[in-house]
Amino acid sequence: MTPPRTTGWRMRRWLAVSLMPGLVAAATVVAPPPATADGEQQASATIVLARQSQPVLQRPALDGLKHAASREGITLERAIDRHVTKVTSPRSGRANGDTLPDIKIDDLPLAELVDLRLIARTERIGLAEAIDRFSWQPRFQEAADQLRKDLPWDLAGASISDDGMRARFAFKGKVPVAAVRLARTLPTAVELIGGTGYSEADLDRVMNTAHAQVAGQGGFTRLQSSYDTDRGLITIEAQRPKGYASTTNAPAVPRSGNSNIKIEVKVTQLRPVRPADRYIRGGGLLNGCTAGFPVKRIMTRETGISTAGHCASRRNTYRNHRIHGGSTGIARKRTHQGASGDIAWYSRGKFSPSKSFYYDWNKSRWIHDRSGMPGKGTRICKFGRTTGASCAKVRHANVTVSSGGRTYQHMVIMNGGGVRPGDSGGPWYYGNRAFGITHGYVGGTSRSVFTPAYLLQNLGVDVYER
Repeated sequence: MTPPRTTGWRMRRWLAVSLMPGLVAAATVVAPPPATADGEQQASATIVLARQSQPVLQRPALDGLKHAASREGITLERAIDRHVTKVTSPRSGRANGDTLPDIKIDDLPLAELVDLRLIARTERIGLAEAIDRFSWQPRFQEAADQLRKDLPWDLAGASISDDGMRARFAFKGKVPVAAVRLARTLPTAVELIGGTGYSEADLDRVMNTAHAQVAGQGGFTRLQSSYDTDRGLITIEAQRPKGYASTTNAPAVPRSGNSNIKIEVKVTQLRPVRPADRYIRGGGLLNGCTAGFPVKRIMTRETGISTAGHCASRRNTYRNHRIHGGSTGIARKRTHQGASGDIAWYSRGKFSPSKSFYYDWNKSRWIHDRSGMPGKGTRICKFGRTTGASCAKVRHANVTVSSGGRTYQHMVIMNGGGVRPGDSGGPWYYGNRAFGITHGYVGGTSRSVFTPAYLLQNLGVDVYER
């Protein structure tokens, strides 16, 4: 197939870029006034940190580009594009091969700026607004990952709301002092809610128990279960079987065992979650699918490439994009479809491993780290061999779905993404951070579904980071 052409920003020029002297600067953070004593000890139901009281990111290099754009009557994209053209001239000597360079404008890695440009296009807003609304997402994700690590039985939810202008953290009991301190480091408004009476771990446990109970009732084989951390509500959607009559064979609603957690069961014409590829076919990056992220065994030095579990035939062929060329046979190592999502990994064949991935046709970037479970409202991007690059917003995190005789747990459903057959196994990312591996879609192709990349650890490997 012929790769789609990239439009808009001249992305090709991003592939070999450095910054002029004077435009490289780490963003400085202007701290808010110190917290009061009772602010640190507060354990009320809700603590609100207004945006004006939070740290302020100072980005002098980016501000300089904005002022230049305003002064000359051009867009910020054009100002950056012009700068990139200048610093990547043949005389600059700053070309860096075909991989997106590891450089920053203030605190913003070039990879994130590329994604923010795509997000701006998706959201139909300007680049400057996209930077203002979404560029703090990596800090939020780091905070959420830290809270899940330190307070796994206390955290009741981490999400982004108000169109990217507010972070929300909820807790089973009192708001921990450590969480308040962490929240004060975020450059955005933060809401900390205590006393929910449940944690994410509680919701996940109750949801999967209830999911299995409904699945065990006659005729209900296609299910989708998700939870709303704001309301403590678990929703189980069940496909209406043939001959269904609500008065005689409606599924029994399971009990949660926690008065703060509610369960509802909806019988509907549930569209199945479809793997983006049901069959292994020739052509593309893998035979019928897309490769995910490079991986490395946790206990040894062995490396390979990941993809979706439903893509994993015993033997496969990996192919580079046209800019790099070449192909190699690869052998399946481990595959899984179930409690750890839809994942697999292969050997690296005759190729040497690279700690990078294609984020669009013929464009690659380095991998710096791997995310945990993303928060609701987070914007994330994907690449697939059929639909190319696009971005979407997290609709549901940690979802359980049953379809085609299998039950997948810990999945993420996006609002959009446009995944289609052929995209299976491809990477979900933001900046230089790996988020997940494409499973497929639900609701036509309006909602994309992926497996979080951290679940690769259950196969004995993890994303191969730089």
